[in-house]
Amino acid sequence: MFSVKARKVNLLNILISITIALCIIGYFLIQNKETSINKAIQSTEEIAIEVLIQDTHTNTNELFNTGDNTTLTVRHKPHKKLKILRIEERPKLLLGYDRTGSYSTAPKNISDYKDLIVTLQDTATVTKDGYVTGNIKVKIGNQIELEDFKYKLNGKIINIYPLKFIINGKAN
Repeated sequence: MFSVKARKVNLLNILISITIALCIIGYFLIQNKETSINKAIQSTEEIAIEVLIQDTHTNTNELFNTGDNTTLTVRHKPHKKLKILRIEERPKLLLGYDRTGSYSTAPKNISDYKDLIVTLQDTATVTKDGYVTGNIKVKIGNQIELEDFKYKLNGKIINIYPLKFIINGKAN
């Protein structure tokens, strides 16, 4: 009389159904702002980044001026131009032993070599892991490059702090 045929389940139809279901779930998660990315971002604020550039042997007046812009590169990822807030020039110091056996510092004989501390201004996103600027985490110890028409200098981040904590030109 009547014959009942068993329906074959097509694998392609199952995969398409699962993909559509996952897209619908993802859409509602984004609408509810329940994603972990949105929970991680706490705020955005202006920060100052202090960069130590060692063994520079040119006059800083030729390279930098306060208020100029310079390009920051972190981990070979170029970043936007940042404003130079402050330039501090320090003589190169040499660490050695005294006759008493203790350490002492003396200015290096080569007077052309200087250490520079360049303070840059940027807007960063604050997360629970630290500051993120231009999709790059910036942390103390990161190797960076400062680049402009006249120079390309390697340095290291030695301090990061919010600009609201600057009083009388010094970070607190």
